[in-house]
Amino acid sequence: MPELPEVETVFRALQPHVEGQTIQKALYRSPKLRHKLTTEDSDLLNNKTIQFLHRRAKYILIELGNHEGILLHLGMTGSMRIEDHAAPFQKHDHTCLFFENGKRMIFNDPRRFGIFKYWNKHTKTEVQKGLQKLAPEPFDDAFTINSFIEKSKKSTKPIKNFIMDSRYVVGVGNIYASESLFRSGIRPTRKANKCTRKSLTALHGNMIEVLREAIQLGGTSISDFRTVDGSEGKFTQNLFVYGLEGEPCRKCENLIKRIVQSGRSTFYCPNCQK
Repeated sequence: MPELPEVETVFRALQPHVEGQTIQKALYRSPKLRHKLTTEDSDLLNNKTIQFLHRRAKYILIELGNHEGILLHLGMTGSMRIEDHAAPFQKHDHTCLFFENGKRMIFNDPRRFGIFKYWNKHTKTEVQKGLQKLAPEPFDDAFTINSFIEKSKKSTKPIKNFIMDSRYVVGVGNIYASESLFRSGIRPTRKANKCTRKSLTALHGNMIEVLREAIQLGGTSISDFRTVDGSEGKFTQNLFVYGLEGEPCRKCENLIKRIVQSGRSTFYCPNCQK
């Protein structure tokens, strides 16, 4: 599933092609996404101008002005394309916005867990209401070392589960949690309140550093992720532990191990992480 860096990469790629464009016609080619698509919603998008885009957590919000917009989530396998009107459709192209400049924006999603949802001030979704309650992202000024340590010291969760909990910090998904913990030398099973102030300070900095690196490199292409131009994320080359079970650690040459925490795979080096 695309995580924060992948969604940020898509957001940045879409922004210059989409902001300021008028939707000539919205076409929903299949109703089957996580939330059912309807022709009534698609008709409401016709002749609307996209004012701006912004990202919150793993969601991209397309603002149309006058308290209207589109809520976009890539789900597990979603991708976006910008192309000419006359380009042939591909399998699993579910939604299409035709712009007046001769380009169109396509949302493709083979597994159909994504969201492409029209909203207005009368029909704001539960997801949008939930977004307002999320904790800060690692890049936010509110995500300070002291607040992070204070919250950590009150939690008995394993530290990996803690940093993936959106009540405490938003955007540190499975890949980047494993990588941040490796750089910090913290074993993912250690309870949050048992981590030292020194190690938590290192983790705070490494979460920010790892996410920034991943964004600069276009995310991590695990499974189906592609950015808007079809290219793969290059952070895959910077992975130290994620997906590398049984391979030698790049620092100490001990074998990387894999465990399961809350139904998610966790990768770590038993020698480097204590």
